Amino acid sequence: MITISAALATSLITACGAGGSTTTNGSDSGPIKVGAAVSETGKFAIEGKSTKRGYEMWADEVNARGGIDVGGTKRKVEVIYYDDQSEPETAVKLTQRLISQDKVDFIFGPYSSGLTIATSAITAKYKKIMFAGGAAAVSVFNQGNEYVFSPLTLTRDYTTSGLEALKEQGVKTIAVMHSDDAPMTDVKNATLEKAKALGLDVVSVQSVPADATDITGAMRQMKAKNPDAFVEAGTTLIGLLATRTMRDVGWAPKYVLMVQAPTEASFVKELGASTAEGIMAPTQWMPNDTFKDEYFGTAGTCQPVWSRSSDFF
Repeated sequence: MITISAALATSLITACGAGGSTTTNGSDSGPIKVGAAVSETGKFAIEGKSTKRGYEMWADEVNARGGIDVGGTKRKVEVIYYDDQSEPETAVKLTQRLISQDKVDFIFGPYSSGLTIATSAITAKYKKIMFAGGAAAVSVFNQGNEYVFSPLTLTRDYTTSGLEALKEQGVKTIAVMHSDDAPMTDVKNATLEKAKALGLDVVSVQSVPADATDITGAMRQMKAKNPDAFVEAGTTLIGLLATRTMRDVGWAPKYVLMVQAPTEASFVKELGASTAEGIMAPTQWMPNDTFKDEYFGTAGTCQPVWSRSSDFF
């Protein structure tokens, strides 16, 4: 399955609709300042760097078109980045700095729902709009915060299409492994609910720490149940670890569905194409999607931008 990062896809779609109007705190024709504290180090570094590349792609595309139309004046964008080190306290401090010291007009959110919840509380305090380019847990959007938004599919729907596809292939039993953080626990709960609705038998459910380095025990327990398919919900690091551990314990389920890892180029680079081949993952966007509206245009409109930006991946 061809996959693309949710954060990148969302940023790309935003770029395709960049001709719309907006308002900022500034009244001159200078650049619109956007702040982004994203993870370039720490446990979310892989996804954080992809999120940043998506934001960079957006800025390049917007500026190549002359900027954003603000009351009839084209204003280019300037994005200020900091590394939140995958830590909530650091992310909060940097968001505060972006607003108070750098005087940004808008905030682009970090990767991970946990960091987004923490930082969006700051943006709400200052009434700054946050585009959550790397967060999709339901809990991000049920805090009563009217200043955070995202067009991403929510985590509760991450495995819906994959499970339906597995059902069509004759799968009857599945094993589920998830990291113990809130977003991936949401994915697990939704997966179990959807599996029940489809008549799939869940023979094993394993929870592992979000920063796990050894999941051999969990993998062996699932292998012992001999399910038709293995469903994994975790970061790219957990997905990489799961794939390597499957190989180490000699388990090769017929079908593997992961929610994040295969969407990252590093997954194939680190494992090799032969190991990664056949592992499925959901995607937010494909060139043949049929969506269309006055802001985002069509998937066909976005395709040339995506193609020009292939070096990001």
